[in-house]
Amino acid sequence: MKKFIARMFYTGIHEDYMDFFIYASVSIEAILRHIIGEDIVKNNKNNQQIQEYETLEILLNKVKNQNLLEENIVKELRLLFCREGFNIRNKIAHARFSQDLFNGYYMLADYMWFFLMVFFIQNYYKK
Repeated sequence: MKKFIARMFYTGIHEDYMDFFIYASVSIEAILRHIIGEDIVKNNKNNQQIQEYETLEILLNKVKNQNLLEENIVKELRLLFCREGFNIRNKIAHARFSQDLFNGYYMLADYMWFFLMVFFIQNYYKK
């Protein structure tokens, strides 16, 4: 996990925004699962033998309900990564192969870089 987070910050510093967003999206879910203290999996609706991770929205609900992070941090994570906000994870995933679509989102990168650096430093060792 440390190497993955380091790569995320390295790509952000060097303005490789596409990779930065990809690393950030994966890292945020992993660190939230770590803070909750368990791998959050559920059975697939269509095939009960397939398990998948809970959505980021559900992870954030669990974090909020268990008071594992400050409320303003949870709100900011929702604003950046979830449907009720910028939904940057989904938008970047769809823009990955279109530079024109991606260019509409890269302006968030500098803000996200600073926010996530503080977030990971404060929360990496929580449990």
